[in-house]
Amino acid sequence: MPQLIILVSLAVVVIAYLYLSRREDNFVNILTPVLLFGIPAWYLLVLVYGSVVGYDASNYAYFYCYLTYALGVLGTLAGYLTMPARFLPIFMKVPRLRIPGAPFIALALAVMLYAPILIRFPDLIFSPRQIYELTRSGFGIQFYLSAFAVYFGLILLLLSPKLRRKSVWLFVIVSLPLLYLHGSKGQILNVLLIALYFLVYIKKKHFNLVRLIGAGTIVGSVILGLFYLGYSEDAREDLLLEIASYAEYTRNAAMVIDDTTLEPQLGRLAVESKFYVIVPRALFPGKPKDYGAFWLAKRYFPERFELDVGAPDFGLGLLYADFGMFALVYYSVSAFLAGVILKVLVTRLRHRPDAGTFLLLLVFLDVGLIPTGGGGVPIIFYYALAHVANCLGGPVRRDFPKSQRISQTVVAS
Repeated sequence: MPQLIILVSLAVVVIAYLYLSRREDNFVNILTPVLLFGIPAWYLLVLVYGSVVGYDASNYAYFYCYLTYALGVLGTLAGYLTMPARFLPIFMKVPRLRIPGAPFIALALAVMLYAPILIRFPDLIFSPRQIYELTRSGFGIQFYLSAFAVYFGLILLLLSPKLRRKSVWLFVIVSLPLLYLHGSKGQILNVLLIALYFLVYIKKKHFNLVRLIGAGTIVGSVILGLFYLGYSEDAREDLLLEIASYAEYTRNAAMVIDDTTLEPQLGRLAVESKFYVIVPRALFPGKPKDYGAFWLAKRYFPERFELDVGAPDFGLGLLYADFGMFALVYYSVSAFLAGVILKVLVTRLRHRPDAGTFLLLLVFLDVGLIPTGGGGVPIIFYYALAHVANCLGGPVRRDFPKSQRISQTVVAS
């Protein structure tokens, strides 16, 4: 039964993606994150793990998870197609600051932020995953802001008025080793995603099926390479099963759904995740460790929680713990609103590319610009950072149709 539930949901997601790809005449679109990461993590790896180890959750838990996944994708698609393609001035007027070399200043800041961690653990430089595990508490400012500074600098560089290929290669050559030393595979993949979305939404490149397969092969090879380097020799002997066990989102969510003793937390976990994640432990020594998803980790994986080496991902389980069966409604409505916002951002980039809009687009395409572990950063923070990006970015291209121009008194950059 679980296999049938998974395959039906997978079919719905694939059909939705192919429909949008044909409509947009581009196989890289707002549903590409689902194709590259959602389908492998939610579907394929779960099927692999289940066929080898077995399915240990109830049919109801699997049905709930995969109904929610499908409705989330359909909700995003519906919001995107429903929203008219109109240019909207979503930013306030900001002054333009000319700071020569701003992208590389951000990169230098990233190096300086992370250097103290490398100096503290010099014997682990060739084992960055251990550095990652040892810096889960008390190093948030250095760890997360260092990664964000890299991405912010890359966005400024790609959106600069005079983009030079040599500058991009120099930036990437320095930034990739730095991100690798963070010990998180996703941080390196984010650079590839930023480059991919830049080609599509800024450079207006079209990806047919052949190009998509090529891009997917590159991303897949990078993922496999990072997993291979991160695992021990024993684990490498059965690499596929190890990777399948790593994709734990659905299994952990099903565990929460099947827990009949869990009382709905009525949004407490979501609020804690948004609040505590932006409060540095250095400024708030009493900051709890069992907030948001970590509260679930303490409940279901107490030994792993006590080790303080990173919490397991509960995926939909976090929403279910908060709202019970109504989490499906919350998830679907949020997906619809995300689709609406994505349409606004895509429309803006088609007419007037700027760093701030591109930054927000990356956020809504699930690129972890600030890779926090306890919950996502509130969108208002990214909105403020988008203003900063527009302040530091180059002049806005005004190549949108005359009928859609906005008054010069409104700076919609």
